[in-house]
Amino acid sequence: LSTPKQSHMSNYMESSRFFQPLMKRTVILIFLAFAFSEREGRQSEDLGCNCQCFSLDVKNDKGEVEGNCQKVDETGAKWCYVHPRYGDCLDIESSVKLNLNWSYEACATPSLDDPRCKKFIKSAGSAAPK
Repeated sequence: LSTPKQSHMSNYMESSRFFQPLMKRTVILIFLAFAFSEREGRQSEDLGCNCQCFSLDVKNDKGEVEGNCQKVDETGAKWCYVHPRYGDCLDIESSVKLNLNWSYEACATPSLDDPRCKKFIKSAGSAAPK
């Protein structure tokens, strides 16, 4: 037979096994909700217009173009190297191969010539880098 102390400990351990994964999922969901709301807030403000691709064709050893929104990567998303002047992307990453940054977001933003971007671009009247 178990003592009251052992019974209490057993109940605690059972509830911990249930609540720990639940707490982890809750923390992850809160983080994702925050990230999503930050992105949504920014998009409603400027559509990511200061996140633009750099028109650069980099070819791999098979002669295939990498980046430049030409094909999808292993995640299933298109990406490009980011224009040095228009690199205000939420998902910007440093390239291992080149001294440039890259982004998925830049493939999805309107070009600088798009009327929706006119009021948000860093230098008015410049040609779109896409």
